[in-house]
Amino acid sequence: MRIVFIGAAGSGKSTLAAQVFGALKQAGRSAEHIHEFVRHDIHAHGTMTSIWEQYRTRQFQKELEDAVPDVADYIICDSGTLTPYFYAVLYSDPENPRQRLVLQDMYKYLLDDLYLRRYDLVFYLPLFGNIQVNDGTRYQTEQELDVLDQHMRLVFTKLHRLSNVHLVNSGFEQRLEKVMWKILGADKLTALAPSDTLIFPELTG
Repeated sequence: MRIVFIGAAGSGKSTLAAQVFGALKQAGRSAEHIHEFVRHDIHAHGTMTSIWEQYRTRQFQKELEDAVPDVADYIICDSGTLTPYFYAVLYSDPENPRQRLVLQDMYKYLLDDLYLRRYDLVFYLPLFGNIQVNDGTRYQTEQELDVLDQHMRLVFTKLHRLSNVHLVNSGFEQRLEKVMWKILGADKLTALAPSDTLIFPELTG
C-alpha cells in the first residue's frame, strides 16, 4: 500500500508521515518512508522559485518512490508527486506559451496520479494554526502559503473528490490516531494503545 501526505509547507505533513511510519513499524508492519526530494534539494542548492524547478522536483520524487521494492507492505510518501503541480502554478507566468505547456503537462500528471491510483491513500492536510516561515526549508510568504492551501483544498475536496483522498482537518493531537485508523482499520491500532481505549472519529472524505 502506497500512502502519501500532501499539503502546503507548514501543514505538518512531514511530521505526520514520520509519525505514521514509526507507528507502523511499532505495530510490526513492513514499511518504508520516502522523504520529500524537495527538502534535500533546497538545503543543497537553495530555494526554488520557477516552474521549471517544480517539473524537475516531480521527476526526482517519482524516481525515489519507484525505486522502493514492492516487498514493503506500506510505503509512506512525504509530499509525493502530487504537490509540485501546485507550486508550479504559483511560480508560473501564464502568458508565457512555454510555461503554459509545462503547466498542462503537470496537470495531466496530477490527474493521472490521482485517477490511476498511484497512491492507495491520499491524506491532504490543510494549514492549521500559526506557520513558521523562513526556517531554512519554507521560504514562501504567508500569502503564498494561503494561495497554495486554497488551491489544494479546491482540487482535493471540490473538483476531484475521490474515495481514496481524505481531508485531515483535526488538530495536531488527533491526527495520528485518525489517520492510523484509516490505514489499519480493524487492526485497532495495537501499536498505539489497547483497542478498547481509543475513539476514532471518521476523517472527512
